[in-house]
Amino acid sequence: MNRSEIMQRRQAINNALKSLHIHNAIELIESLQKDTATANFNTELENIKLEHNYLLKYFSAGVNDQQRGKIYQNFANQLQRLTDKIICEDLTKNDFNRYYTYKRIIKKKSQTLNEILLKYEKVLKDIDLLYEAESEISLLTDLRQKKEQYEIDIFNYVWTIFPATKDDLSALSSIYNNDIYPLYFKELLISAILLSLLEYYDDQLFIILLSLYNSNDNKLSIKALIASLLVLFRVKDSVSQNINLALSAISENTEFYSDLKNIILQLVKSKNTERISQKMQDAIMSNIKKASPDFMKKFSSDASLSDINDFESNPEWKKIFENDEFTSKIEEINRLQMEGGDVFASTFCHLKSFPFFEHISNWFLPFHTSHSLVKNSLNDKEIQMIDIMLGSKFLCDSDKYSFVASLNSVPYSQREMMMSQLNEQNIALNELKASELQSESKITKETIANNYIQNLYRFFKFYRNKNEYFDPFTSKFDIIELHKLIHIDNINDLLMLIGEFNLKNELYSDALFYLNSIDNYVLSENPIIHQKIGFCYQNIGEYLLAIEHYKKYELLFNKDLWNLKHLAVCYKATKQIENALKCYLEADEIAPDNINTTLNIGHCYLELGKYNDAIKYYYKANYLDPSSPRSCRPLSWCLFMMKEFSQSENYYSKIISQSPTAVDYLNYGHLKFAKNEIPEAISCYKKAIELYNNSIAKFEESYLADSTSMIQVGISASDIHILLDSLYHTEI
Repeated sequence: MNRSEIMQRRQAINNALKSLHIHNAIELIESLQKDTATANFNTELENIKLEHNYLLKYFSAGVNDQQRGKIYQNFANQLQRLTDKIICEDLTKNDFNRYYTYKRIIKKKSQTLNEILLKYEKVLKDIDLLYEAESEISLLTDLRQKKEQYEIDIFNYVWTIFPATKDDLSALSSIYNNDIYPLYFKELLISAILLSLLEYYDDQLFIILLSLYNSNDNKLSIKALIASLLVLFRVKDSVSQNINLALSAISENTEFYSDLKNIILQLVKSKNTERISQKMQDAIMSNIKKASPDFMKKFSSDASLSDINDFESNPEWKKIFENDEFTSKIEEINRLQMEGGDVFASTFCHLKSFPFFEHISNWFLPFHTSHSLVKNSLNDKEIQMIDIMLGSKFLCDSDKYSFVASLNSVPYSQREMMMSQLNEQNIALNELKASELQSESKITKETIANNYIQNLYRFFKFYRNKNEYFDPFTSKFDIIELHKLIHIDNINDLLMLIGEFNLKNELYSDALFYLNSIDNYVLSENPIIHQKIGFCYQNIGEYLLAIEHYKKYELLFNKDLWNLKHLAVCYKATKQIENALKCYLEADEIAPDNINTTLNIGHCYLELGKYNDAIKYYYKANYLDPSSPRSCRPLSWCLFMMKEFSQSENYYSKIISQSPTAVDYLNYGHLKFAKNEIPEAISCYKKAIELYNNSIAKFEESYLADSTSMIQVGISASDIHILLDSLYHTEI
């Protein structure tokens, strides 16, 4: 069986287990075991089958057992783990995915986790001794590289630990109780545990992860909780009693609910990263491209780095920053950054191809200046200079390593200039850093959560082999399902907050997911939520559902102008013109003399063929704003349909003298055609074709779409086609 076939079998078994069809699942597992030739788990499967048969026997005999449901769910969990063990063993033999490649390497070395940890401990002690003795640098460098290799090996071991032995789990737990291990190393292994659980779920490993939330260190605590939530969102349907007990234990922490809500909000904000990246691209690069045709040459591979100072004196650069649209975009990006938005993702995604990132562990490695990458890239003075900048809360660990790695490609003269400028700004950077040091632990935790989520996001989105791994950021982050496992205080407030965040950032489908989950009682007490749900449906094109919620808002609250106008738009989109007209008329009563409302009333009457009524509103709109072509166009068309050709031409002449479109020339051609001014009509149609980019097909589509209207004003059907044919035989 190839990998694809095995994954299909796995999905079939998962579906059976999710539905608690234990008998079907057992048959599928037996078939999988036979086809993969994995006989190591026969005894385990037979034991589960035996217990399952006993339960069915007692059930058939009418024996009452209140624990039966839990036992049945336990069968499902056991069979899930057994399926994973069979698949993992089979793929480890011959699959070239990195996960299984590392498993083969580790298996070949025949080292236990405890044995590797002992070697790692020795290196740590040797490094400490060398520091104290101030020994030669070369030996210290060798030991440092050896230490880092052990950290990579331990990460890979924990990542591929499934199925974990008792000794493995014991050794892993001991790491967090041993002060000899650096804090960054303990943080790093949280990511290894996360990757392991996302690949193959294991109750005992998950319990270790959950227990780390009660650590005295905020970094370990918050990272463990983030990793735990990502795992829960993935396996929420098959949580065991042991996990429920572990969740209950950590929820007793007085800061648990505050931390939980903060992390959920940060995870939801990560959904906005692609949009922020696009805004960065639109706000900066598009304006740079507009500045000067030669400006982008500065970014070409053969551009001289000595031109870097030209940016300061370029007058076109100044124009960009004086542009109101550009300034407003930058202000929005600054706002998003202050709200915790990931504004650097688009910048650093191109700096992940360095050899450093070949090791998966390095994507999650907390930044520390003792790492060999930093030591080899910068001298002590440079490290001191950039330390303040790299301490900024806005840069995650992964991006800090990217920045350091990129400095290697900068010529020494340019680096020297850069470091000189950084040195001059040290005072300002120190002040910035000091302003970030909030005394409240909550702010610190928010920063930890934000940076760690950014680290995770970069791996799952930018790693070149990312398709080999499950991406937790594709999850909906279903907090209603999470609420069933962990009671969340004021769940409706949180749903509302997340829903409004997505709504504000135009993520309408995500906003609907949360807003639709709000309790019906809350919806009846706060009808404006219906309005927001309606707005989301409107923006994704589900107009009938939008109408339903806008109407619910009206039933629970007084009619308002905003709701009426949006209802009208949805009615028009679903061709309910009478209902749309009714809404616009009601809106006109609330706020008379609004040109948009006036025009829309005219448009509705026009679509209904009530030209006499439509013309009144078009004249009114023209009176309210005589210079606007918005009223001239529909007014001239309405007069045309009423066969008031002379008056219609007065308005068309005005339109054509300004900035006419292809449709303007098309409509003017119809008028000339109706007046039997054929040469003039042909001339107008030729102009329309030109403005349709000389596309006869596009013109013909629009021309024939107006056939019914043309016939209504007296043009014969045959003449419509004759004129079209004449265009084909006339030089354009």
